[in-house]
Amino acid sequence: MKSIVKIFRLHLLMVAIGLLFSGQIISQEYKTIFDSQKPIHIGGFGGPVVEFSGVDGSFATSVGGGGGMILNDFFIGGYGMGLSTLHYKDITTLDPARMILIDYSSQSINFGHGGFWIGGALHPAEAIHLAVSAKIGWGSIGFMNQTNNYHYYNESVNDNVFVFTPQAEVEFNMARWFKVNLGIGYRLVTGTSLTYDAYTTDLQYIGKEKYFNNNEFSSFVGTVSLLFGGF
Repeated sequence: MKSIVKIFRLHLLMVAIGLLFSGQIISQEYKTIFDSQKPIHIGGFGGPVVEFSGVDGSFATSVGGGGGMILNDFFIGGYGMGLSTLHYKDITTLDPARMILIDYSSQSINFGHGGFWIGGALHPAEAIHLAVSAKIGWGSIGFMNQTNNYHYYNESVNDNVFVFTPQAEVEFNMARWFKVNLGIGYRLVTGTSLTYDAYTTDLQYIGKEKYFNNNEFSSFVGTVSLLFGGF
């Protein structure tokens, strides 16, 4: 009986403590980790992108564009880029069917990639503010020939690659519908694997060599983007 009384008294004590703090608990707003005082803002943008980098040790320019959906300070979308400057490789291999040398030195390198584009801005309503982004894409590297001012892709040489380009940026709000984005980052290219039988000009076999190497296309990059939309 005494144990029951002790339990009852302990229960009353707990109820009293709960009532003591109930006013304060009720007066406070109940929050969760997903609550935010900031209203959700949804927008979108798109525009051209020019990228300056290096290809096989020489200065290169790529052009393309992209766009995305904005959710508060972050965005997710897609992009596409293609090499616009001319670059060549001194590659000679043998056609075993015709026993003649194939020279690729007159064919320019074709490098294109596209995929996801994600990022965010710090205080995007400020006239000048910082931002970060990353392009995560897939593409190919090959050769492109020119005959009588007509360009065509060499389908026999096509190396599939993965491209990852993170960068830091400065954005300038020129108008509510237009901003200029200047970025600097690094383009990481992986996955080159296509090989050929290398020969000298007098048909002496050298061995297996890769058409392209990852480090020939991995490079520091600088970008200029003109972005239009509802920010």
